[in-house]
Amino acid sequence: MHNNLFLNRLLINTNDHKVAYDEKFMRGINIINGDNSSGKSTISHFIFYVLGGYFNDWVKEAKRCREVLAEVEMNRNVFTLRRGININVETGKGNPTESIYIYWGPMAEALLVPAHDWQKFNYNTTAERKSFSNVFLKNLICQL
Repeated sequence: MHNNLFLNRLLINTNDHKVAYDEKFMRGINIINGDNSSGKSTISHFIFYVLGGYFNDWVKEAKRCREVLAEVEMNRNVFTLRRGININVETGKGNPTESIYIYWGPMAEALLVPAHDWQKFNYNTTAERKSFSNVFLKNLICQL
């Protein structure tokens, strides 16, 4: 079996509940192009962040967003990730250790289900709970 992870879709919602970005990705190489200062780097920051990356230095436009969602396929299993973007008013920085919520199904379903159907995973592992990186790695390599 080949272990793999694909980003199928990226959705970014604003603080006023509008869609800032919604794009489906193809298998293989996807190129995000645009003029200077059009948001290409910001999109890559959102991808890094929703996949669990430690990031908090959002540009002004990104600070107007409240959450990022990603539909991910890992070893033929499709699930949806959701991670909030909470900006500290005093520092102007985001919380890089924000929890990730996982819905074990495609984004089309995830957008319709109640909050209690999502599982919350924290940034750090504790004695009682696995971190989201533990969950990702288990799903990625446990199929060997």
